[in-house]
Amino acid sequence: MSQRARGRDALGAEEAPWSRAVGRVVVAFAVALVLFQSVGLLRDGDRLRGLVRGQPAPTLRLPTLAGPPISLEQWRGRVVLLEFWATWCPPCREKLGLLERLQDELGAQGLQAVTVEIEGNRERVSQLVGAQAERRRRGGLAASAVVHAIGTDAVAEAYRVQTIPQLVVIGRRGEVLHVQVGGGGEDELRQQVAQALTASAPTGGGSGAGATR
Repeated sequence: MSQRARGRDALGAEEAPWSRAVGRVVVAFAVALVLFQSVGLLRDGDRLRGLVRGQPAPTLRLPTLAGPPISLEQWRGRVVLLEFWATWCPPCREKLGLLERLQDELGAQGLQAVTVEIEGNRERVSQLVGAQAERRRRGGLAASAVVHAIGTDAVAEAYRVQTIPQLVVIGRRGEVLHVQVGGGGEDELRQQVAQALTASAPTGGGSGAGATR
């Protein structure tokens, strides 16, 4: 091996540990940054979505497909699960089935599921809900107790709806407990609803039956 080649090898041997050390520092810094940001996201939680955990849920009074207008006050003492959705949104329509299952399973424990279609498309909502009701009938299931409301821009703004579907769990005292945005997350949603149902005994309004369809 020539003297020049030996010199290059020696220089490489000296630089390699230093380069590896710098690389490790850079990687460690990147990991720390990601962890810091993740902790921040977890800490802020619902605040990043415009609603703060524990705040009183914004009031609403909305028309429904069937029956009188609904308001949150009529379900005080129950846990309310709101879904903000639009008829053109496939993940939103998938959530309709989930809300029906949760209502079937947990309605007797104090859950009231409510959908709020944010674009006021009553005719299309009626078609989709009617098709869902027909599938239940063919499957031998009773009519769903989920309430379907027609939303307004004011309500969507009050609940800071920017991405749909957006689901909001409201506690028995009318406080925001959890916000979930986007598709998926059934296990997490079930856990949050279960925690809300067991968090405290019904107060004031008792276990109110809610609106009938």
